[in-house]
Amino acid sequence: MIRYGKRICIFIFVWLAGLAFTVSGVCAQPEETLAALKAAMDGIYAARKADYDPQEALLSNEEILSHAGSSGADWMAFAAARCGYPEDYDAYLTRLEDFVVSNIDTLRRSPMATDLQRMALTIAALGGDPTDVDGIDLLQEGVYGREKPLSAQGLNALIFGLLTLDAVEAAPPAEAGDVRTALIGQILQGQLADGGFTLNQTSSDADITAMALCALAPYRTDSREYETANGMRTVSAAIEAALNRLSALQTDSGSFAPEARDSMESTAQVLIALSALGIDCTKDARFIKNGETVLDALMDYRCDNGGFAHSRGGEENPMSSVQAWYALCACYRCLKGDPPLYDLREAAGSGAPEGVLSAAEAVPAGSMAPAEGEEAEPAGGKTIVIFVVLFAFAAAAAGSVLYLKHRKQTEKHKSYEDKEEW
Repeated sequence: MIRYGKRICIFIFVWLAGLAFTVSGVCAQPEETLAALKAAMDGIYAARKADYDPQEALLSNEEILSHAGSSGADWMAFAAARCGYPEDYDAYLTRLEDFVVSNIDTLRRSPMATDLQRMALTIAALGGDPTDVDGIDLLQEGVYGREKPLSAQGLNALIFGLLTLDAVEAAPPAEAGDVRTALIGQILQGQLADGGFTLNQTSSDADITAMALCALAPYRTDSREYETANGMRTVSAAIEAALNRLSALQTDSGSFAPEARDSMESTAQVLIALSALGIDCTKDARFIKNGETVLDALMDYRCDNGGFAHSRGGEENPMSSVQAWYALCACYRCLKGDPPLYDLREAAGSGAPEGVLSAAEAVPAGSMAPAEGEEAEPAGGKTIVIFVVLFAFAAAAAGSVLYLKHRKQTEKHKSYEDKEEW
């Protein structure tokens, strides 16, 4: 029995050593990925600064400030803020708010509600209040108070309208009605029979499907049913169908753009959507094709200067670089457990209306079911490993106690060893 007890203890400690090595590997993998993501984001930041004065803050450069209110400049400021780079955000915020005040009449008449929504998101990300820009409420102007319905622009205005409301958890006035429920219903009415979304109503588009998932993510636990092309569905069921469609659209290179119309932007939008849903794109088998992840595919567009190209092997494109920038930021925030890219509550300092959940609260990481026949990385892997380690140590301690007890009993009965086995 002594020999048996020793073997048990040796086995337990060897197992513990192996397990410690395993835990080290499990913990190291996210750190390595985070480091790679940070390096890629730093590369984009450096590439953007190199276009101007590298010694000057990017967002205080007059050339950039002169374009405040444009898509390229706004998303650049948004990306820098969400990545947390030390920038002159006040300078850009002031210029953007001045642009809104000076052009509000034109913006109101424009059919492009997404322009107002983008400005609201940027202002919130920079620490401003999009509901009070010198008395102008961009949520009212760009979402629920427009003369023409958001659907007049298309599905993308509905998607970003909901995203913008939830980004700062704005509470529309009672006379506006249940704006969020209406927007969710309209978005889901646009879901195609195959589970995807599109602007042309003919075939699923990875970009729009991903954007729709970002908007729907906070409502993952909504038990109400909405009308879709596949009949009545909950948001959860609609999300599952959209994820399955995205998985089917992914190519063998891991990207979401067929070679005939190769573009980085589709892959970037999918990465943002998966991150909004708490899905680790580096582990979920539904989004790994031929060994290539969504993140691998995105990095295929990286240029030597750190920026990103629109097409593989092409020259660095500022707009593509900015979109890759905030897509990488979305993934980085997901893996770190930070609030999603479009969750701007802390940045804007707003309160939460009743019934609205952040994506992290509504969809815990790994909670989305994998496609049939595939396996996703189990949720709470680190927690499970820690539990196993604690259990192992408990087992080792118990084994040691038993061993010492048996040894004491053996010594007590040593005179009987010649007569019988202990």
